[in-house]
Amino acid sequence: MFVRYFGHVDKPWEEVERRLLADPSTWMPALLEEAYEEGDRLLLQIGLGKNLGLSKEAVVSVGRPLHMNDRVVLPANVEAATLSGLFPKLTADLEIAALGPDRTKLILSGTYEPPLGLAGAVLDRVLLHHVAEAVVKNFVEGVVERLLQPVASQVAD
Repeated sequence: MFVRYFGHVDKPWEEVERRLLADPSTWMPALLEEAYEEGDRLLLQIGLGKNLGLSKEAVVSVGRPLHMNDRVVLPANVEAATLSGLFPKLTADLEIAALGPDRTKLILSGTYEPPLGLAGAVLDRVLLHHVAEAVVKNFVEGVVERLLQPVASQVAD
C-alpha cells in the first residue's frame, strides 16, 4: 500500500538538509516510536484494543542520501525488531525540496506490506490503512517539529 504526507519547514533548504542528514539513525527511531504510539491510540479509539498496538521496537535502516540540485532524498526501511511477520514493513523516501529562500518542503512517500498475508491485506484495505496514514502524518509532523527546534535543544536519543 502507498502512503504519502508532506509538511513545510520555515527554514532555508541548506539548513534543513544539514539537520536532516545529521545522523538520522539516532533521531529517526524516537520519532517513529512517537508516531506509532499515536497509531496505537487510534486503534484503541476504534475498538481494536491496545494489544494490537504498533509501538513495538523498530529497526530503521537509512540509505545514502541522493542529492539533486535543490532537493535531497533519504531512503529508509522500517520493520519490527521482533515478530516482523506480524507488523508492516515500510520502504520509504524522506525528501526535502526548496520552496524559496526560507521555506522547505518535507515529503515522505513510501509503500508498506501489510502483515498476515491475504487476511492482513483485506483488513488493511478496510481499516488499517487509515492507521498507517495517521502514523506517517505524525512522523512527518514530528520531523518538521524537530527541524524547527533550535539546534541546542535537540538531544540524541
